[in-house]
Amino acid sequence: MAAAQKAFTVGGVGAQPTLDDVVRIAYGQSVVLDAAGADRVKKLSPTPKQFQAEPAPESTTSDAAAPGRPLSSHQVKAVVAAKLLALMNGRSGTRVQVCEFLVSLLNHNVIPVLHAQEEDQAVLRSLANACHASGNAIGNSGTAPVQLLSDVLASKQIAAPGLSAAERAAIESGGSATAGVAALIVQGSKKLLTMAAAVAALSCEALGLPIKAFDADLLEARGFKAAVSVADELRSLMEGSKRVGTTKGADNTAAFASVPQRVGAAAEAAAAAYTAVRSELQSEALAVKSASEAPPVPTLASTLTELARCLLAVAHDSVERSGRVCSGHNVMLSEAQLSVSSQLGSAQTSLAALGAKLLSATSGALPTFQAAMSAAAALDAAERALALEATSSVAVLRIIEGPPAPSAAAAEPAPEVPADSGSADAGAAAGGRGKQDKGGKKKGGAQGV
Repeated sequence: MAAAQKAFTVGGVGAQPTLDDVVRIAYGQSVVLDAAGADRVKKLSPTPKQFQAEPAPESTTSDAAAPGRPLSSHQVKAVVAAKLLALMNGRSGTRVQVCEFLVSLLNHNVIPVLHAQEEDQAVLRSLANACHASGNAIGNSGTAPVQLLSDVLASKQIAAPGLSAAERAAIESGGSATAGVAALIVQGSKKLLTMAAAVAALSCEALGLPIKAFDADLLEARGFKAAVSVADELRSLMEGSKRVGTTKGADNTAAFASVPQRVGAAAEAAAAAYTAVRSELQSEALAVKSASEAPPVPTLASTLTELARCLLAVAHDSVERSGRVCSGHNVMLSEAQLSVSSQLGSAQTSLAALGAKLLSATSGALPTFQAAMSAAAALDAAERALALEATSSVAVLRIIEGPPAPSAAAAEPAPEVPADSGSADAGAAAGGRGKQDKGGKKKGGAQGV
C-alpha cells in the first residue's frame, strides 16, 4: 500500500513555493502551517481586543448577479493556496485564524464558489466573503449544484473567522487569483507540449511524409533555438521508421512543416509565463488600505495572453493535421472534429476580446484574471485537438497495418488422441506416467488406465 502523501508546509522561513506546489495542493495534497511562521503572523496581527470586525455580507444561493462562469474545484483550490502562501509569507497584519481557515477549506475540500472576472480583486472579494461564511459552495456528491457555504462549514464544524476592513484589503490585493489558476495552466502546458511532438510524429508516419522540413541545418540557420530542440525530438522519434517518406509525391503542408516553430514558440511562451507566475506566488502580502495599492505583477496579463495565442496555434495545426490524416481512409471522426473546432473557435473569440482590452489598457488595472481564463480555455482546446489527432493517426496506422496474423496455435490445431487408445501416450495425456515391462513396452499409468 502506497504511503500517504506528506502535507505541504506553508510559511517556513526562507521557503520559496513553486508552481508544482500549488498544483499538488489543488489536486488534493494537504497543508499545514509552519509553527514559526504562524508565530510570526500572530506577532504582527492585532490582539483580540484591538480586532474590529467588519459587517458580514449577505449569503445567497442565487448566481444571477455573477457575471462570469464558476471556476472549477481545482482552480478554486489553487486560488486559495496562492492567497494562503501570500498571507503566510507577508506582513499584512492578518490574523493567523484567517490562515487557519484557508487551511481548513483546503484540507476538508470545502470549495467556495468563485466566478471568473476580469481582475483579481473581484475574484478575491468572493474569497474574502467566504471568511464570513458568506456565499456559496459546490455541493457534495452532486446532491446540489450550489449550497450555502455556511451550511457546508457547519456540517464540517469549521468556524469562519470573520474579517476586519484591513484584512479584507490584504486578501483582495495582489494577483493570487491569477497566480493560482495560471500555475495549473503553465504546468499543464509544459506537459501538453511534450506530447505535441510525439503526436505530430504519429501523423507524419500515418501519411508517410518526408522529414526534410525538420532538418537540423535548415532550422539552425533560422536561429530559433526552441524550434531546433523540437525538430531534434521529431527526428529522434521517427528514426528507423519504415513509413516515413514512403508516400510518393507527398509534401509537408504548413501544418506539418511548422511543428518545430509552433511548439517551440509555445514552449518559450510557457517559460515566460512561468517566470511571471512564480514572481507573484513568491510575493508577500503587505498591509494596505485598499487592494489597488498592491496590483498583480504587470507581466502576468501579457505573458498569459501570448501563451493562449501559442496554444491556439498548436491546436489549430493539430486539427488540420487530423483532417489530413483522415482524408483518404475510411476514418469517420467528423462529429469529434466539429466539436473540437467549435471549442477552438470559442477560445479564439475569448482571446480576441482579451487582446482588444489589453491594447486599450494604457492606464488602470489590467484584465489579468481574464488573461488566465483565456489561457485556460486555450489549453483545454489544445488538449482536445491533440487527442483527436492522436486518435486519427493511430486509427489510420492500424488500417495500414491490416488485421493481425492468426497465431500458430490457431493455424495448426493439435491432433486429437483416439478415445480407445490404451497406449502410454494416451495415459500420459490423461495425467498418468507410463511404466515399462520386461519387453521394453510401456504400460499405461494408473490415471491413464
